[in-house]
Amino acid sequence: MGRLALLTVCALAIVAACVDDSNQPGKDAGPDTSVPDTGGPDVAADVAEACESGTATCGDAGTCGTELATDDHNCGACGHDCGGANLCKQGVCQPMVILDKIASPIAIAVNGPSVFWYVDGEIDRCPVTGCPSQFPSDVGNGIHVPAHWQGGSLYLAVDSTDAWWPGWTTDNSQETVFYCPAAGCGQNNPSSTGAAGDNFSTEMAGNTNLLYYINGNNGTLTRIRKLDRNATNLGIPLLYALSHVAADDDHVLVTDTSGPANTGGVYVCSDPVTDCTGGFPKLLDNGNLVTTNKTGLFVTQAGTSPSTQVNVVECDYPSCSGTPTVLATDEHLIAAMTADASGVYWATKDGSIRGCTLPGCAGGVRTWAATPSTQPQAIATDADFVYWADLGTVGDAGGLIANTGSILRVRK
Repeated sequence: MGRLALLTVCALAIVAACVDDSNQPGKDAGPDTSVPDTGGPDVAADVAEACESGTATCGDAGTCGTELATDDHNCGACGHDCGGANLCKQGVCQPMVILDKIASPIAIAVNGPSVFWYVDGEIDRCPVTGCPSQFPSDVGNGIHVPAHWQGGSLYLAVDSTDAWWPGWTTDNSQETVFYCPAAGCGQNNPSSTGAAGDNFSTEMAGNTNLLYYINGNNGTLTRIRKLDRNATNLGIPLLYALSHVAADDDHVLVTDTSGPANTGGVYVCSDPVTDCTGGFPKLLDNGNLVTTNKTGLFVTQAGTSPSTQVNVVECDYPSCSGTPTVLATDEHLIAAMTADASGVYWATKDGSIRGCTLPGCAGGVRTWAATPSTQPQAIATDADFVYWADLGTVGDAGGLIANTGSILRVRK
């Protein structure tokens, strides 16, 4: 037998020894050193077996052992972590209660590991992952809120250094803006900015260096520099009834809802660093709640039945000269609204947390929570979660049941 024929026989013998009855490589087959077939993937060797519906590998070494319907760390999709135990139901993250059984909280803010809210004349806080068994520590100390403000529109801002809020002192009749370290005031009373106020509900918004708040009594807008606490009343000609304010580092937005004909609408300042010396040109002819995510603004406008329904619209900076994009129509009246890079979110007065994924409300309006017997009052976000303050449960007589308020969050 020639040398070439001998090599051929040996090769055939090796192949016969290494292939089982199904013509698939046996357990003791060596590594495949052949040149890959460029015509397409080798399904048997290169593509993992597809998982059954509702399961995934999610880093489980290809075992298809993740149950997407119930896995709190991979709820509905790999990596979609609900942020708590027993929150994944049918592949959807459910709301988590951070703290409940409290008096009606009327403001909320999130800063890193902590969530803050205003209740019973104090600023309280606890970890975003849930309060410990003991009552959360208080940031504000000894700030009294008049009874007619309970459930009102009191606002709160928290940055990396301080917590800021409008309040009412017990020893005089002037409302002002207070602040103290975000870590807490300890045994010290909060400090006052000295900014003049009034005894009506006051809305506040902030950016990195500045705060803005509207005095409910006379509709004026005041700016506070965080660095030196300097307060300046920003005159806005032709505006008579400022209602809401929003701000980022490059814009300040206000709405006027009840002025004379042709004066109401949404107005913007594009030079906040210079105290809005460029004025407040009108962006939209009508609007109520307003919020911004730095690239655009979001406004509520009257819906089909203005007393019970609103629309949510969006327009981009700088001019908003075109027709606004309608994101949602005929939503139940909205108590609070916020926006970030990923979406716009709102709390309806019938107990729902709803919103849109940006851009353009992709996929339609979504509901993250729906509890009709409750009254969400304020809303905030961080990179992964939506947070809200709930005034409490509505009783049979239509009023709030005492101490049924709560602070909640849900994974976006």
